[in-house]
Parts: sequence; structure tokens; C-alpha cells
Amino acid sequence: MTDQKIVPLRHPTRASATVLIDGLIIRIPISPDLGDFIRLARLRRGWTLLQLAQRVHTNITTLSHMERHEITMEWEMAVALSRVLRAPDILTYAETVVKTHLAFYGPGAA
Repeated sequence: MTDQKIVPLRHPTRASATVLIDGLIIRIPISPDLGDFIRLARLRRGWTLLQLAQRVHTNITTLSHMERHEITMEWEMAVALSRVLRAPDILTYAETVVKTHLAFYGPGAA
């Protein structure tokens, strides 16, 4: 198992962004629009929080907080949600946050 360091990264609009670059775990801030998008995508499929949680291998509380944009998500969760909900916009959003962070602060900025 490789050692990974969790480093909170600054973000131009939110203090809670992080990103996986060179072994660093990156957390993606969830905007109100993204939280609503996740909720609507789930409801469009007729899924409960439990059903989506089982599909992305997380718990209901985490998804509920994500839908209410109260927490950040890791890159792996963005990938899982994008895949399970068939919503590439989730991954596009996450990639935009990462690129914005890198452009604004440069790689390795903490």
C-alpha cells in the first residue's frame, strides 16, 4: 500500500477543495448546482438514497450530505457517480475544479 497524504487545497471560491495529484487525495467541493444535479439524476432513475449508495459503495449519510452540498467528495466518488448515474457532467465538473485549482495555485499548492 502506498502512503498517501491528504492535503487540503485552496480553491478560488471555496476553502475545502482538494485534488489527487501525484499521490495526494483531492476533495472536490460540491456546489449547490452539483448537489441538486446528483439528487435529480438519482430521482430520475427512481432510486432511493440507499439504492444509489449501494451502487457507488458508500453510505446514505454521505450521499445525503453530498446532495445538500455539505461535504466534499473524493475523485473516486466523482468517477463512481458519473458512471452509475450515466452523468458525465459530474466528472466534467470535477475535472474543471482540478484544472482551475492548478491554474490558480499551481501543482502541489496546499
